[in-house]
Amino acid sequence: MPGYGPGMMENMGGFDPSSLMSAPQLRQDATMNQANMVSSPYFEANEKAAEKTNPMNAASQEPGKSFLMKYIGK
Repeated sequence: MPGYGPGMMENMGGFDPSSLMSAPQLRQDATMNQANMVSSPYFEANEKAAEKTNPMNAASQEPGKSFLMKYIGK
């Protein structure tokens, strides 16, 4: 191929990645903002669901955990 050699960027199919990291903080802020916008409608529902979490669920797993620790020799 003419113009293609060692050190040349391979054909990216029309995608130019050169500016991807030009402003990483800006990109990170935009990503966080997008995550918040997607999650915000569910915030109240998640809070209500968390109130119903049974703290005994973790405790109920304890017998299995001790068996596993004995089984693997710890």
